[in-house]
Amino acid sequence: MDEQLKALLEAINALKSGREETKLSRAYYLAEGVRTDSDKISAVKNWKSPTDVHQLRSFLGLCTYYRKFVKDFSTITRPLHKLTEAKQKFIWTNECNNAFNKLKDALTSALIVAYPEAGKQFILDIDASHESIEAVLSQEIDGQERVIAYFSKCLSRPERNYCVTTKELLAIVKAVEHFHPYLYG
Repeated sequence: MDEQLKALLEAINALKSGREETKLSRAYYLAEGVRTDSDKISAVKNWKSPTDVHQLRSFLGLCTYYRKFVKDFSTITRPLHKLTEAKQKFIWTNECNNAFNKLKDALTSALIVAYPEAGKQFILDIDASHESIEAVLSQEIDGQERVIAYFSKCLSRPERNYCVTTKELLAIVKAVEHFHPYLYG
């Protein structure tokens, strides 16, 4: 956490000194927020369909780093994660290919996520589907709702049996836990 704080302070100082953006770690910090590193994302764009579990895990590892930029990340990646489960035979289906391409598209067109503004109220939108829960943390900034971060989680087999109301309550609990540093400092 100390390294992240140090990197963020360096980015803030660089932006205060007049630079339009500064690159730290795997992202670019701009005055209005954070965006993905286009060099890393171009690697995603050119990635060929995996032919084995090792290649798929490498791809998912890179993509997972940028999950906060992708709405519905867990829902999109669910078919891919199923292929990485123990004792799962690697069979690349149309569903896997569609998920793979959708994830590449989502990452290469990722939005800039805004910096949270102290003292402003947060907006937490949640959604629950059969296989995952999703949340979007945002704030109204300059009269416009701006995304601060995304959260998603695949549901376990028992959780998938919950009724819709319970899944939505689970989404609220998990989102508040995930976004705790934003919400409570």
